Amino acid sequence: MMLTGPQSPAGLLRDAHTSRWQLTSEAFEALLSRLRVNGGPAAAGYEHLRWRLVAFFEKRGCLDATAHADETLDRVARRLQQGKAVDNVVRFAYGVARRVVLESLRARGRAQAALAQPPVAPVTDRVTDDPRLNLLQRQLEQMAPEVRGLLVEYYGNDWPSPRTNRRRLAERLGITYGALKARIHRARTQLETRLLRSC
Repeated sequence: MMLTGPQSPAGLLRDAHTSRWQLTSEAFEALLSRLRVNGGPAAAGYEHLRWRLVAFFEKRGCLDATAHADETLDRVARRLQQGKAVDNVVRFAYGVARRVVLESLRARGRAQAALAQPPVAPVTDRVTDDPRLNLLQRQLEQMAPEVRGLLVEYYGNDWPSPRTNRRRLAERLGITYGALKARIHRARTQLETRLLRSC
């Protein structure tokens, strides 16, 4: 979580209880003060909890574990700012994290439904003599179906234009174009890592 002024765009949240909220420096400082451990620096307590939350989301198969951890901490900061009485901030953060997991699973279900019938032929149907393309195809086949489908649809349909189709894909998934590009970046990073390991 990076603050660049009194308010951070990264703190912009949407959930079932509020339509829009911005993380303020005051709310962030309030959260930090509650995470001070044994008189140590509050930032250390914050980073420790953040990485524990990242691990929590990774174990549950969340594709955006870091983003989910940041959103969880933002929600905790919001609730503290709203005056919620919290005895144990860490335990409360895990309760919020469980809710974020459920929201993520629902969003993943919507994404899988949206990608269930991509308008392009699956990569596995393409036959080539190029060993590099065959390697790419094998690595794609081993990725999670929703990640593979996202990459295939993002890069595989150029008509009437790539940008138009990508914006339509973002609309179908119910996310912004920027969020779609961030997902594609993470998916490409996964694929590139697999390709490097196989060489």
